[in-house]
Amino acid sequence: MATNDPFVRVYFESHDPELHIEGGLFYLHTASNQSHLAAVSTGLEPANLIYEASPDFVAKYSEVYPIGHTLVWDNKDSFSAWLDSLIYYSFLISSDQGEVTVVSVTQGVPTGFERFFNEEYGTFWILLKNGNRVWPVRIINNNFRDNWSSFLKDHGVGPNFKIVFGCYKKWIFDVYVLNTSLERVMQRWNIGGNFLEQLIPEDYITETSCVPYTMLTEFRFKQFGCMCIPKDQIKQVFEQNLNQLLRDGELRKVVLKTGPREWHIPLRHSSLRHRNFVKFLYEQNLRQGDFIFVGVSQIGVLQIIVFASHGGERMRNWYH
Repeated sequence: MATNDPFVRVYFESHDPELHIEGGLFYLHTASNQSHLAAVSTGLEPANLIYEASPDFVAKYSEVYPIGHTLVWDNKDSFSAWLDSLIYYSFLISSDQGEVTVVSVTQGVPTGFERFFNEEYGTFWILLKNGNRVWPVRIINNNFRDNWSSFLKDHGVGPNFKIVFGCYKKWIFDVYVLNTSLERVMQRWNIGGNFLEQLIPEDYITETSCVPYTMLTEFRFKQFGCMCIPKDQIKQVFEQNLNQLLRDGELRKVVLKTGPREWHIPLRHSSLRHRNFVKFLYEQNLRQGDFIFVGVSQIGVLQIIVFASHGGERMRNWYH
């Protein structure tokens, strides 16, 4: 990476068998392949290990990274979250705000993706973040390489899945994975509160920002997507995914937002009023191959993002 040397890998080395103890050494490797001993685990049985941060690592990096006050763990998940927070922050400290795109699952980086980095070199690292976990992924000659297969495997990604990348910072992407039904793939790390960001002091957190609009809130209630052809099925997809929301007797309308514009769609008998919804679709000027991503950030408010077939967000004149 041009401006820093973030942590991109965790390498584990078991203790010497002659020591007759379980556990081992955890090293954090940087993008330039520098290795730093971060922690040690020890125990008589694999199920009862104690994890402890390396005193040398703490002394060296406590002024650079938010190391935290808890430096001994008896829970692997909490220890892993600590390692993830160090990787996350090592990317965070030198990143700028970016944009958003979507890509069907292929090995190649989507068209226009490289404009988010302005990199002169053929290889660099980005960080994919989903809830409480992160995946550093190396890009070589405009192709996803190191750790990309691990990211796909961890999410159970298959053919015809969609991945939405929201650029939180220049190198960091909040990721939403949608299955073949275009519903968000839920894993244990994206359910509940965001423990990872709680490990980072508030002063280090910036707004999740996308150009030309902002995503200031997590899509806490629901995320889904739909293809734009045939158009007469889009309303049905919306109503099926929002079934519980639309059946709320106190809800009289929903608000659809794209960038700074809003469309207020009245509800009639737990359905979106056809005339108003068709007007909304008409003003989107949808084309064959377009993809709609919908995030429900609060009850009755839907954030809409339209992507072109090449993967980039479709720009509208009201963004300017």
